[in-house]
Amino acid sequence: MAMTAEQVGAALRAARQAQGLTLEALAERTGLSLRFLSELERGKEGASLGRVLRVAAALGLELSLAPRSLPLVDVERYPELRLLLWQRGQRFVDEKTALDLYEANWRFVDTARLLPREAALIRRLAERHGRGVLNV
Repeated sequence: MAMTAEQVGAALRAARQAQGLTLEALAERTGLSLRFLSELERGKEGASLGRVLRVAAALGLELSLAPRSLPLVDVERYPELRLLLWQRGQRFVDEKTALDLYEANWRFVDTARLLPREAALIRRLAERHGRGVLNV
């Protein structure tokens, strides 16, 4: 699954804390400001890739890219799915997870309010991952 800026920040913070480093020590080690490092760890978007790589290297981490196993669904485009995910705060979920959420929570989906694109998404997910069947 694709990582969010918040997840990257949390992973960097966990690595720093596991090494017993303060933000001040990491700032010294990287030459980056405390403010930048604090915002990075809190998941603020907009950090340059070079600075993120510098922090990762200073923590002995290696960033790698791997192909996604399943396409992602942008939750913000689908109002009913967004309501199903309101507690998670995720912007993207893989297609199988989206189908599982619709199926497990169908009683909460207001089918009368489904946008045409969301109805099409549900049909596509059922075809690709549910053998053409929506188990509700």
